[in-house]
Parts: sequence; C-alpha cells; structure tokens
Amino acid sequence: MQLTEIDALRAYARTINTLDVSHIEPLLDENVRYASQWMIGKITSKRDFLEYMQSHLLEIKQSGNRAYAVRNSANHPT
Repeated sequence: MQLTEIDALRAYARTINTLDVSHIEPLLDENVRYASQWMIGKITSKRDFLEYMQSHLLEIKQSGNRAYAVRNSANHPT
C-alpha cells in the first residue's frame, strides 16, 4: 500500500495529539532531512529527527500545555 498525503498527515496529527513519535516513526526514511529557522544546523537522519521530535514533545508534556492537530474536513474530506 502506498503512503498518501492524508495518511502521513493523520500519523503526524496522532503524534502531536498523543505526544508520541511512534506514529510517524515507521513512515520516515532513514535519511530524512529536517531544518528549521529555530535551530542551528540540519537533521540528517531518522534517529536524530525522532530524538529531536521526542524532546519537543516531552517539553510540551512537562509544560502542562497541550498542542492539538485537527483536520479541516472542508479542505480534506476523508
């Protein structure tokens, strides 16, 4: 089965909503690349990206705040 954009977005939303990277882990390429204006340098591996994401999700969890990813069904019908 081929990964669709909607499948990837749903996995990302589950990651954000549950604060758990395991939802996106199987979808990532081993050589994933990630860069942000909020960080110095670039991430160039799946392991490093998952560690980066997990550290941010842990900060959200420890803050007592929550982040939610929601679907706008008007733009993306199921």
